[in-house]
Amino acid sequence: MKKVIGTIILVISAVISARIAYLEIDGIPMLNLSRINIKCPPEIEKQTIINRSNLAVGQLIFKQDIKSASDRLLAIPNVEAVTINRRLPSTIDIQLETERTILLVKAERLYGLTEGQKLVEVNQDERILPLVTGIEGDYSGQAVINSPYYYTDQIKMYYAIKFYEALSGISPSLADRLSEIHFIDSGNAELYFDPHGLKVIMPARRYQQSLERLATIDNRNLFEDALIIDMSRGRMINKSGV
Repeated sequence: MKKVIGTIILVISAVISARIAYLEIDGIPMLNLSRINIKCPPEIEKQTIINRSNLAVGQLIFKQDIKSASDRLLAIPNVEAVTINRRLPSTIDIQLETERTILLVKAERLYGLTEGQKLVEVNQDERILPLVTGIEGDYSGQAVINSPYYYTDQIKMYYAIKFYEALSGISPSLADRLSEIHFIDSGNAELYFDPHGLKVIMPARRYQQSLERLATIDNRNLFEDALIIDMSRGRMINKSGV
């Protein structure tokens, strides 16, 4: 019993000592946050990061809520990773990494679609990316992208990314000529290619094998005369209707 009481007294003493030390530190001006260093891609303004982080310049560096700041910064569209470190005596370093926008999505308006399946704002340079259509949801409130109500849209966007990434690996030339991915439903899509508007009917679940066959057809220079290639049935319709 005496041993238990002794342990409790030691714990209480440690807590009191830590609190006293904290109060003493709290009164040292040199430990107040005076500088925030930011490393981020140029498309994100540093002042936006400072505002969203809610870090308080002039307050004790140890009082800054790093976890909450990180969560708020991760909510910025395109941001994939956030690293925040305290650096004594009075500096906090913030580093942001963003995802690449690889496709455009036409929903109730135009969005960018990142590699991590996030819908983001589109800048002028990205308007030449392939367009994903056949999306049914209203994403004016960004949070609804993960809503079960739009589950079929999640499947479509998942496959759109898979199509594009696989095609880029199999045939960069075909990926460069891809203009649109239109989803008939969540299991089937139509891929359109420039410069002649070739339509390729693509079964979503067999996309890897189908894209490899499509690249073989392209390598044999059969695209120019084709109007429609149905990869689900192994059929090609050329300009003469055959």
